[in-house]
Amino acid sequence: MADRGEHNPTCCRESKSGSPRSRDYKPNFGDTQRSYSASTPPNSRRGHRGNNGRRRRNMTPFERATSEFVSIEEGRLRLEEMRINREHEREMARINVEYQINELLQKIADNIERWLMRGTT
Repeated sequence: MADRGEHNPTCCRESKSGSPRSRDYKPNFGDTQRSYSASTPPNSRRGHRGNNGRRRRNMTPFERATSEFVSIEEGRLRLEEMRINREHEREMARINVEYQINELLQKIADNIERWLMRGTT
């Protein structure tokens, strides 16, 4: 494959100009080249206990302020949503009352018109 000049995507990436970029491909040998003593297993890390992975770290002042701001904003948005819902319910009740008043006024106007028509005949 490499003999014919074809590109191997697992080797390295090509830049837009078509030439391979060697800085994108860096083999990571990591722990394989380190020498370990017989008492230390190769996968253990110095200074870290295995049972301490879920320990909560202290928040920075910025993180605390951000968290507090987010909780205040969420509360404000929740209250605003409740206010909008109450306002909508009041508006719907007002429209319903206005509709009922208009129906009653129309019935009164129809009755008056019938009464006047009866008196002229």
